[in-house]
Amino acid sequence: MSKVNQSEAKRFKGPKKWLEYLLARAFVSLMQRTPVWVNDLVGHAMGWFCWKFLKRRRATVRQNLEVVQEWMEAQGHAISSLSMERQVREVFIRSGSNLFSGIRLAQLPRQKLEHYLQIEGLEALRATIAQDAGAILVLAHMGPWEVLSNLAPFIARKGVTFKFGAMYRPLNNTYLDRWYHKQRQAQGAALYSRRDGFHKPVDFVRKGGMLAILADQKMRQGPSVSFMGREVTTMPLPGLFMRRAKAPMLSAALFKTGARRWCIRFEIVDFKADTDLSDRAVCARRVNQALEQVLACSVVDGFWFQKRF
Repeated sequence: MSKVNQSEAKRFKGPKKWLEYLLARAFVSLMQRTPVWVNDLVGHAMGWFCWKFLKRRRATVRQNLEVVQEWMEAQGHAISSLSMERQVREVFIRSGSNLFSGIRLAQLPRQKLEHYLQIEGLEALRATIAQDAGAILVLAHMGPWEVLSNLAPFIARKGVTFKFGAMYRPLNNTYLDRWYHKQRQAQGAALYSRRDGFHKPVDFVRKGGMLAILADQKMRQGPSVSFMGREVTTMPLPGLFMRRAKAPMLSAALFKTGARRWCIRFEIVDFKADTDLSDRAVCARRVNQALEQVLACSVVDGFWFQKRF
């Protein structure tokens, strides 16, 4: 048996993973069927509980927000009137609300989703799709991002049609990962990971697909460029895919606007005509600039639980 097959076999061993899969599937299936207001309430409560008892995570969130607030002040952005401690608390509560609500929002019929989700920047999206060259969509871990699997059929109601795909990190539990993958495919969303190599997602974009990439992840390797005023190791994939597929790039901010109301805002990520797209650092810096503006829309909707800086 090859090393790859041995590694794959280990992912299935033991009743513990099977039990984890059954429990997680039961919980997610329940959340997919309960009303949005219930998920929002449960997520709010879980977020508050985590804020109250996870002291180390609180410290991490505070450290991240302090860096972000310093950057926003330097850039002239409006600063939240909430104290830093209140902002930390709000990050926990919104993250819980967004995560739990996103599970249900991803399952809603398109016409019902309109009640909860509004679109801004539709013309930017329309102009990009009209180029018929596919697109790279860069996002941050922000808002109820699970709703993105419902994005293409939802926006098709606005007269803009495209195929939607996303890069994702496979779940450690293979039973759960395969179930999750099957669900997203049933909604028409194509999922790609490192296991699929480089060419499959690039081919998807070349055939006119929009490939979403959560590009704010902390990386062990990659170009070190500025993000929120600090030098951080940055994911190079958006620039690499854009260059290889010769596709335009969009950014999307996903944030809460009120009680059980969210907005997704699209903007074109422009690159100067003389930009050297073969330079990973140059592309990564431009992507980070786009992500900065995305997160500045609503800092407390960001997922700030990793030591990013």
